[in-house]
Amino acid sequence: MPPDTDVGSCRQPPKKFSWRLGRAGKNRYDLMVTTKGAQFLDCFGLATGPGRLIVALVGAGGKTSLMLRLAAEGKALGKKVLVTTTTRIFVPPPSCYDEIDLEGTLFGGSPRAGAGVFVAGVLDPQLVGQDKIKGCDLQLLARRVSQFDLVLIEADGSAKRALKGWRKTEPVVPQFATHTVGVVDIQSVGQPVSDQLVHRLQIFTELTGAAEGDLVSVHHLKKMIESDQGLFGKARGEEILYINKVESQQDRENGERLAAIAGGRNVVCGSLHENFCAVIR
Repeated sequence: MPPDTDVGSCRQPPKKFSWRLGRAGKNRYDLMVTTKGAQFLDCFGLATGPGRLIVALVGAGGKTSLMLRLAAEGKALGKKVLVTTTTRIFVPPPSCYDEIDLEGTLFGGSPRAGAGVFVAGVLDPQLVGQDKIKGCDLQLLARRVSQFDLVLIEADGSAKRALKGWRKTEPVVPQFATHTVGVVDIQSVGQPVSDQLVHRLQIFTELTGAAEGDLVSVHHLKKMIESDQGLFGKARGEEILYINKVESQQDRENGERLAAIAGGRNVVCGSLHENFCAVIR
């Protein structure tokens, strides 16, 4: 089971939350929190809309937990949801899915009728005992997505670190993705740059200009996000930045500063642990 996954969160309804952020000067950021059964789906603009939604999640600091939360909300809306990966993920706990296919067939193209969460992958002999699966064949996945209303793909790996640098082949975002959600752990701000915090440390320092031992700043995160080889370097479809772990006043202030300099893409702040999300307008 992934260490950042709360089993209960797969069944937990959203709670009401009200929050407004401001910063010095004339500009203000208004944060809108939805209170319907699709709290996070609404914040990401995934609850409704034309066509099939295929969402790739990249980054570090909460991808798996976010994916399972979106899946649970999709099921609650009557959607048939596929959860899979193009890299490797822990097998989700049974409370988080209705059916699972670890044979690499993607349910043979015939998942059962009705709403539900369907997990698909392939058991990797190299990962025996680690409770991990790898992704199915991408060409097969491209053919099978038509069987589902919402497809959630964990398309990046971070080795349980809060931040990462990306090789030229990463992340592995399918060309047919309609959305790319980039996850950033705002609680990394103020922590020293180290192997314990950062996956692929050398690449991260090259991307951001940070040196090992420096304290992570909002501007380091901006460079990580905006670099051509950064968080959205392989993005497809609509890009959404998700600033995760906003759980204190300092987190809120750091999240606000990051949102202000993170470019023109849509930005969502929130906390899966505290069970809220907010859209920055």
